[in-house]
Amino acid sequence: MFFGCHQLSSCVFPNHLDTVSDMVFMRSGLRFVELPASLHTLSPLAFAGCEHLRGADFGKCAQLRMKYGGRVFLGCHQLSELVLPVQVKLSTQDEMYMDRVAVKTDLAVVQQAGPQK
Repeated sequence: MFFGCHQLSSCVFPNHLDTVSDMVFMRSGLRFVELPASLHTLSPLAFAGCEHLRGADFGKCAQLRMKYGGRVFLGCHQLSELVLPVQVKLSTQDEMYMDRVAVKTDLAVVQQAGPQK
């Protein structure tokens, strides 16, 4: 839907949003996303290639489940902070390329950012 929309720098998500589909924001110009509590499904590659994305807050999404395959933030090289609900665990595929991201769970840091490159 917003694939490749480089001019899209922000988005207000409706309070009833329950799913972010595969590749829906891939390669868009988003800089920060905060998803509503209603979100329960995050599909693979949803935000992949968002080169300007610096932060994502899913902390309110208590029912969130990431679909198998992950790579939700593949190619988001400026991503530096990710807030997740306690029950969400990143897949091995997601962790591989997120060495510079501070992942927070319930606002407590669980993984510190790696060395800056």
